Amino acid sequence: MQIYAVMCVRNEADLLELNLRYHLAAGIDHFLVVDNGSTDGTTELLGRLAGELPIDWTRRAGPFAQSELTTNLALEAWRRGADWVIPIDADEFWWSSERPLRDVLASSRAAALEVPLINFIQRREQATSCIHSLLTMTRRPTAPRGPIADIERLVASGEIGFVEIEYPTKFISRSSPALRIGQGNHSVEHPGGESGPATGVVCLHAPIRSRAQLDVKVDKDRDSTHLEEYLRLSWHVRRWRRLAADGMLDEEWAANSYENDHLDVRGLRRYTLFDPRLRDLVRPWIERKQNHLADPVPGMLMLNAGVTPGFVAETLELIRPIEGWMEEPEACLLMAASALALLERPDGAIVEIGSYCGRSTVAIARAAQTVTSNPRVVAIDPHEGLVGASDSDEGLHDTPPTLDRFLENIRRAGVSTIVEPVVDRSTRVQWTDPISMLFIDGLHDYESVLADYGHFAPWVTGGGTIVFDDYDPSFPGVVRFVDGLLSSGAIRCESQSGKLLVTRKQEGMHGG
Repeated sequence: MQIYAVMCVRNEADLLELNLRYHLAAGIDHFLVVDNGSTDGTTELLGRLAGELPIDWTRRAGPFAQSELTTNLALEAWRRGADWVIPIDADEFWWSSERPLRDVLASSRAAALEVPLINFIQRREQATSCIHSLLTMTRRPTAPRGPIADIERLVASGEIGFVEIEYPTKFISRSSPALRIGQGNHSVEHPGGESGPATGVVCLHAPIRSRAQLDVKVDKDRDSTHLEEYLRLSWHVRRWRRLAADGMLDEEWAANSYENDHLDVRGLRRYTLFDPRLRDLVRPWIERKQNHLADPVPGMLMLNAGVTPGFVAETLELIRPIEGWMEEPEACLLMAASALALLERPDGAIVEIGSYCGRSTVAIARAAQTVTSNPRVVAIDPHEGLVGASDSDEGLHDTPPTLDRFLENIRRAGVSTIVEPVVDRSTRVQWTDPISMLFIDGLHDYESVLADYGHFAPWVTGGGTIVFDDYDPSFPGVVRFVDGLLSSGAIRCESQSGKLLVTRKQEGMHGG
């Protein structure tokens, strides 16, 4: 028996690899994928995975004709000998709770099987999307709200959040040249036979994974010549585009994310239920993607470096008031990487590119103090207040100059005597000394990361540590550059927490 999955994707680089690997292990024999004009690295990801996994894909950047595209893929699956066809979206994880999916299909006589869909809800503070963001989607609506014919009105009137809507069922269908798959994969037409329930099978859905994803769903990059048809088929995207134009996406995010167990739908608090199924389903695959180093911090912190749990807690207390974007788990990993780098190479410096107000600088310097009495931490930043990335959705923007705040923060943390502030652009700094750890956290566009790496990586000794911040789909330039280094073998992934990626420079590689 051959089970094929068909998939139409656009800008799903944060989830796609995880989704494909999970479903292939769950019983799918082959994926047929069409990329509908992605701009976030999805195309490159498919090209890489197709050389390793049973995936065939093509790129079609025309109109968003999902029904047509997936139906054509289903026809191709039939030509290849598929017995069953499952249309799967990148944000869906199909789970057979009682017995393997193959057994469910092998024992069925139905022409198509109906599968219920459950929406999972993200926490309010999740700003950006990455595979780790699935781990905090641990709540769902108390019950789906409908009927389906009324959901657009219910959402538009503010009675419910989008994540609360009743979704039509999904389908697994027997392969046939006459199979037709409807818009959203919520309906099928098939010759002969009856549909029946797929007992024990459920589709776990992660529709809005972060605040940033609402901006992605507005889909500003879609070709205007195809926009009318796209919006005609997608009432929720039409609505989100109107809200974006009115500056109301933050209010929409509150209506579709939980804080203290509740949604905030136009001031109305709506309770959500705890449900860890999605988290528990994907966690092993996230850990596997990170070479079983999804939580590397405890082991690294227990090195004989004096970086004890109490010291970590004290450091986190110091950095909490400091302005910045680094989350506490990321700061813990950065401390661990700093301590380990100096333990292995005590004669080198730690070089930080991009200090902002000193949140990461304090974490690095505090960890460095536990390893050696005379560490050298060089913090390079022009402190002009320019942040962001020219090739991201948010772009570059100005904030007030940060030097005074930076100096005050490192003084308060007691590390001003070991931090060397260099107030300049990184590529103007003359450097000839060995580097134990290079932390790249300046501007987050491709050209800036390339320049920072090229200027300083030659001084990182073979086997030395290079850390990248904002390795996340919201900064596609960082992802593209780092993935290129990983593919070339110049660096090797060591561990990751959130957007922070710790790598090792490979022996014999000279940077640039």
